[in-house]
Amino acid sequence: MFLCSNLYLQLPLPLFPLISFEQALLSASLTLLSCPQLKDLHSQGYSLLSIDSHGQTALHFGARHGFKDIVRYLIASAPACILDMVDNERGQTALHQAAQNRRRTVCCMLVAAGASLTISDLQGNNPRALAQHADDQELAAYLESQEQFQTMVHEDLETTV
Repeated sequence: MFLCSNLYLQLPLPLFPLISFEQALLSASLTLLSCPQLKDLHSQGYSLLSIDSHGQTALHFGARHGFKDIVRYLIASAPACILDMVDNERGQTALHQAAQNRRRTVCCMLVAAGASLTISDLQGNNPRALAQHADDQELAAYLESQEQFQTMVHEDLETTV
């Protein structure tokens, strides 16, 4: 079980064996896990919300490595709470990892899907700060503009209610 939008969820078994995929991807070539393989595992009942020993989901892994097809599939198929799940080691979301690794397209995909831009990791960095640390000022400017937009929309919703 893990926390997802303040609800504890019992994950269905079998769990997605993410760590073995990560090991396979890092050995030989980084293209061993394809989107069709992920879809096949999902159709067999593996949970898209499963985490590895570091608390990372397949979305963290896809975002970090820039696997756009995997990120696209997970955004479309996994529960929305996957967007803001944080890992155990650094307290980072998939957006943090995409920004840190200068994955601009993946960042745009995650932001468009509704990923939070204001979550800070355990070091106090939000995705924009990580883009700045990675010396990608264009990405940092984009994330800042989207952060301001998210804040305005959130404030408008609070005013309406």
